[in-house]
Amino acid sequence: MRIDHLNMSVTDLAASISWYGELFGFAVVERGVLEDGRPWAIIRADDALLAMYEYPERELLDGDLLKSRQVHGLNHFGLTIEEPERWLKKAKSMGVEIQYNGVIKWPHSRAWYINDPSRW
Repeated sequence: MRIDHLNMSVTDLAASISWYGELFGFAVVERGVLEDGRPWAIIRADDALLAMYEYPERELLDGDLLKSRQVHGLNHFGLTIEEPERWLKKAKSMGVEIQYNGVIKWPHSRAWYINDPSRW
């Protein structure tokens, strides 16, 4: 079993598509407009799918705000990077801020924490 997709709202769909495409190689595989006129897209990189819906007016509930409101939610998601050194160079060239002073070594993985365009 594997996760099929992650569904998320974004502040600017075009910016998010571009950012995930440039940094991680995602490409649009489907797009449309909801009945209320809001655009959406599904992007893919290998087996990873992200479904994104544009809601510029929504408030971001990050991990700290979720805790303060005692609300459950998704704190972050992780992507497997095949060539971490090349990816890190690309992220730095794009001005992506790496959180927590760089790599975090977990028992079964290495992680870099970053914010996407909806969290800037």
